[in-house]
Amino acid sequence: MVGRGRAGGGGCDVPVHPNRIMLHDTTCLPALATRRSTEAGRGAHTYTADRTRVLPVYEAAPTYREAGYDLVVVAGRDYGAGSSRDWAAKAQALLGVRAVVAESYERIHRSNLIGMGVLPLEFAEGDSASAHAFTGEEELSFEGLGRLRVGTNRVDLHLHRSDGRRTTAGLRLRVHSRQELAYLRHGGILPYVVRRYLQGP
Repeated sequence: MVGRGRAGGGGCDVPVHPNRIMLHDTTCLPALATRRSTEAGRGAHTYTADRTRVLPVYEAAPTYREAGYDLVVVAGRDYGAGSSRDWAAKAQALLGVRAVVAESYERIHRSNLIGMGVLPLEFAEGDSASAHAFTGEEELSFEGLGRLRVGTNRVDLHLHRSDGRRTTAGLRLRVHSRQELAYLRHGGILPYVVRRYLQGP
């Protein structure tokens, strides 16, 4: 059954489908805000890939996938606190998010992001998103992801701005175990398990 309706009492109209209600609810809560929310209504909103429209995040995300872009979430402190944590991480992976850059993470949510193959990157101590004047028009690239190890890894975030300027922010990626490292290298638990199975005993 597919129709039009509202899931979870949030601020977004969503397709009513048993497999999608939770995905919509993670981005359509009235208390969830982005820099575009005040101009577009309740819930998280953002530009489409061609920057012609501001839509709920769930509706805008596929336009980036179609344009060949991975998504990055830039956030503040205690990212993931108070969420339905397993679905909060799963929804981001399904929307095409490949990395989150935040000041700090709720412990379980950080682990769930890794399980979904999403990189939980942290700003350096004393740094934050507000110090870098993000507009949403930047193209982001990461340096250092090819040499990850167990422990604290240095990763550089390069911001390529629309006026041609390039700035860099130092990040860290904490990997607590070889199992977490394996999940990140394989893109999450499910790809890891499937590849292990196909390899055989």
